[in-house]
Amino acid sequence: MQHLSNYLVFVIRTSLMIKKLFILILSILVCSNTYAQAIDSIRMDGIDIPFYHCATDSADPHGLIIYLHGGVRLTKHLKRPVLPPIESLVEGNKNFIQVAQNAGYDIVLPTAFGEYNWLEEKGQRFLNVLRKKYAGTYKAYYIAGFSDGATGAYQVFHSQLDSFSGALVFNGFPQLGNFDQSIDRSLVKDKTMVFTSTTHDKTIPYEFPLFEYRKQKLHNANTIFHLVKGRHAFSDYTTDQLGIFLSYLSLPSQYVKPDSGKTIVYPAVNGRVVYNEVKEIYRLRSSTCRRYGLDKGLCTDDKDVAKYLGKMVRKDEHVSILPAQAESQLISKEPDFSFSLEVQGNMELIELKNWNYSGL
Repeated sequence: MQHLSNYLVFVIRTSLMIKKLFILILSILVCSNTYAQAIDSIRMDGIDIPFYHCATDSADPHGLIIYLHGGVRLTKHLKRPVLPPIESLVEGNKNFIQVAQNAGYDIVLPTAFGEYNWLEEKGQRFLNVLRKKYAGTYKAYYIAGFSDGATGAYQVFHSQLDSFSGALVFNGFPQLGNFDQSIDRSLVKDKTMVFTSTTHDKTIPYEFPLFEYRKQKLHNANTIFHLVKGRHAFSDYTTDQLGIFLSYLSLPSQYVKPDSGKTIVYPAVNGRVVYNEVKEIYRLRSSTCRRYGLDKGLCTDDKDVAKYLGKMVRKDEHVSILPAQAESQLISKEPDFSFSLEVQGNMELIELKNWNYSGL
């Protein structure tokens, strides 16, 4: 009887081992079939820092995207880098890699640890070295991220403007540490800045990236804000939505050289504007301003204009707002700008807030 019992235990353990081995092999096969990936590393400060490099099948890639994961505070205790499964670096949204590859982009996915994270000097220095590793390899370089990764992408983009063609900021917090107050947005004129957020993000309400979008949009036509339904979860973004966001990166620059002594200003409305066309208008919640002690005007100014534009858009009418020119020396001294609004071919003037006004 004892021999039979030992035999059954042996059979059960063996079957469990075979099952685990099968699952492991299957997961490796699935992963390798989903996206071509390689593990590489950079040696910095005597530490080998690993990262994933996922290559597109395209013979002529559009560019390289360096994607930064969120939750860096959870890695602060690590003394050495630990490269987790690739799915965890994209917050469980493995479709992002495949969509990016199908769109013709290679993806690099680094991992944070200790002080080597996107919100601290060492981590941002690492990203600078990582970008230089691929110098001359691609036509364009973009930095992207979600949550802490998005905030880091925003900071790195503005700190290393010469290194990147644009940024894709998913549910980021540009105002962290008042970093947004330290940058010169006028330096970004012909690069692509894409801010995305979700309607039910209770961690970083969508008004925060929208506030930053409005300030950047005044200087740069290729700045887009896109709001979709969802929570503070990268996995809430669908394949179709990710495809749309990535398509913005390949939009041709709309930068036009202004007349002497003038600056081109672009309409910064509370919505999604692509090539001057108003696609959607988003409602700003006064409750967000109250909850975080913000100036009420951030959520209420331009409210009447937004209502009017929203009404036209909901009627499926073609609504465009043309850029304007302003005196360069007065760009931060004018509280409002006048823009030409075109609705179904009919022209009128509207006044929009200058969100970079020094008096705010």
